[in-house]
Amino acid sequence: MPHPPPQDPLLPLERLPPFDLLPKARRDALEAASDIVYFPAGHRLSEAGAAPDAVYLIIKGRILARWPGPDGDFEDSISELLGPGALAGGRERLASPAERPHLEVQEECLARLLPGELFDRACAESPAFRTFFASDLVAKRHAMHERESNRELASFMMARIKEAYLHPPVRVPAETTLRQTARILREHKATSVLVEGVANAEQLGLVTASDLIDALAIEERGPHSPVGAIATRELIGLPPDDSLFNALLLMTRHGISRVIVREPGQAPTGILEQKDLLSYFSSHSHLVVVQIERATGLEDLEQASLSLLPLLQSLNAKGVRARYIARLVSELNRKLMARLMDMLFPADWKAHLCLMVMGSEGRGEQLLRTDQDNGLIRADGFAPPELDSLAQAFTQALLRLGYPPCPGGIMLSNPAWRLELSDWKHELRRHIDHPDADTPLRLSILYDAQPVWGNAELLHEARRELSEAVRNQPLLLPHLARSVLAFDTPLGLFSHFVVEKGSHRDQLDLKKGGLFALMHGIRVLAFDAGVQDTGTLDRIRALQARGLFNERQADDLCEAFDFLTGLRLRGMLRQIQNGEEPDNYIDPRRLNSLEQDLLRDALRQVDQLKKLVAHHFHLHRMT
Repeated sequence: MPHPPPQDPLLPLERLPPFDLLPKARRDALEAASDIVYFPAGHRLSEAGAAPDAVYLIIKGRILARWPGPDGDFEDSISELLGPGALAGGRERLASPAERPHLEVQEECLARLLPGELFDRACAESPAFRTFFASDLVAKRHAMHERESNRELASFMMARIKEAYLHPPVRVPAETTLRQTARILREHKATSVLVEGVANAEQLGLVTASDLIDALAIEERGPHSPVGAIATRELIGLPPDDSLFNALLLMTRHGISRVIVREPGQAPTGILEQKDLLSYFSSHSHLVVVQIERATGLEDLEQASLSLLPLLQSLNAKGVRARYIARLVSELNRKLMARLMDMLFPADWKAHLCLMVMGSEGRGEQLLRTDQDNGLIRADGFAPPELDSLAQAFTQALLRLGYPPCPGGIMLSNPAWRLELSDWKHELRRHIDHPDADTPLRLSILYDAQPVWGNAELLHEARRELSEAVRNQPLLLPHLARSVLAFDTPLGLFSHFVVEKGSHRDQLDLKKGGLFALMHGIRVLAFDAGVQDTGTLDRIRALQARGLFNERQADDLCEAFDFLTGLRLRGMLRQIQNGEEPDNYIDPRRLNSLEQDLLRDALRQVDQLKKLVAHHFHLHRMT
């Protein structure tokens, strides 16, 4: 349903959105041609598949829109009841025949009629006006984003790397001395040079001014030493048409302050430095990174941790989409945990251990800090006596940094979550061969896991064991998929919201009613398809590439997930601002009309995904 006007439907159109978006001449033509009409209950305005003759702005009464089910009948249909202030017929005129519902007057109706031909001309002249009647979730989300986003930040999100200032690459041969390199840097007023022929004629390296200082003053290399000996050989680069936000993510993930700009297989065309990138971006995320990297004690990490919530609030206030906020915050959380491990654990243990994060943290979808979901995989035979005390210290440190304990005990302090690799494999096999009540959780969170510190190959080996074991047990995934249907979607027969009673009266639970089914439904489908990505959005795209979704379905699922996540985030931040404990509940009455419409669309996507999962895994056959 498009954005219904919040005021009296009899007001002049210039005071009724979305008609206020139209040029004055077109709006005046619609105004002059409008008329007040009456329809009795049961009157059909249009049949399914046909375009209505006009657009109706409802003054009194109700109009029912019903979309036929997959078989063309109305037995499994989707319905929406439109009341006073709503617009009926606009979306239907723009939709394809297959998407046009049956429109029928449910209660005797008084409406303001706008001729269909004039409405079509208005849509042709004003793309913004037309967008309000878009039938797909992506277009409507785009409309809301355009209206609410901070324009300066939105321009950053769209900005390409080539639009920022790029330092011209300064190149020197590997045999150039450190003294000569320092002079070249000063001559070109550069902070870094590309070093040619580091390992072979084709390989490039990178040396920064800081590298030179370390080599000369700390490592005490002679001024005539070759610069190639200190060059970084693994260069991280992006093409010039990539986004500045991706560059920021790479810098955050790898703890670097510059990226090489080049097309794949081509010579570098420039160097993007963090200070130039940050001229586009004022969230100060780089300061959090610096705080984490320079931390020498728990107090330093505590200060960095305290910076995460203001950063999140700033990004949200500036209109950054939830998917980008989650990715950035997840990278910072992982960086903080890795630094804590460096502080607590001996450096030579890294080859024998892998710290992993699971759940939403593993999927890169963590926003506010929730339960700790972490574990440790040990190389077989590696069992130092100090491990237990250090694991306890890690969990206690995270508690101090504001990460709540996991009620289920999925933390390093729990010996059951820091097993040797062979024991992890044994536990996986046991759960797969003899599933119990803990099996869905155990397998799901490991499938979501990502390495944070230490030897990542330990986790990769455990995940390979998991994938192979699941392939050999075809009845397991249907068992896991049943959880997708555990909670009802809070959308009633006529697209009204089904809200809670009791302590959360008139509210709905976004996680239980929408996000869980979407996330877990995609997870089990991805599990079945052998997808190795961990993020929900990445999994959707991987499933699209495998033909399970078409492009439109994938787009709508991504937008539904993003919208529900953003709605949940805004609700939590509002609760924190009011001094309340954040939860997953929202009052849909507090949403504006477009947000309510988007919420309905998102929940419909969840419902359709549930049906797909049930069909895919033949859940109707299971008792």
